[in-house]
Amino acid sequence: MGLHLSSTNLDFEDGELKSNKCDRFGNPRETVFITQISSIIDELIEKETFEYTHLFEKISNILYVPVCKDGSPEDWMFLPSIHINLNSPRYAGLKQIWRNDYYSICDQLRWHIEHSADGFIHTSNGRHLQVRSKDARDSRGCYHPIYSEVYKRYVSNKNHAFYFKKEFVYDIKNM
Repeated sequence: MGLHLSSTNLDFEDGELKSNKCDRFGNPRETVFITQISSIIDELIEKETFEYTHLFEKISNILYVPVCKDGSPEDWMFLPSIHINLNSPRYAGLKQIWRNDYYSICDQLRWHIEHSADGFIHTSNGRHLQVRSKDARDSRGCYHPIYSEVYKRYVSNKNHAFYFKKEFVYDIKNM
């Protein structure tokens, strides 16, 4: 039985399933989508405490499953999964990396809004986490800009999302 699509925040009662394409050695072929930020932009701008954020809820208990799709579909395979629970002492270092990334990205987003020529957010990076655009045009050919109540204006011309960068995969493979 597969996962049912819904608007709930988590895939499971207590965590998330994250998968991505990799080669047969588990090296990532792409980044890993986490969550869109349009509904949490003000949480990020106001730099809410990491452990109480929507982002933390999404990444605090993850089952990461690498999927190798090299060759024809009958050759595709799942590689060994990795369970990351940030409440475990084993992942205290990872939790600190993600906390630092979160606060750095919050600062970068605010800086972009206040200092970039267009007044919009732009790609913002940490060691493992990244915010970048993620949007598709709707039936009218329009993107979905992000409005901030803090700034009382649009702070992007399209939606953005958190991703795990490829470095995340390399680091957790070596843990």
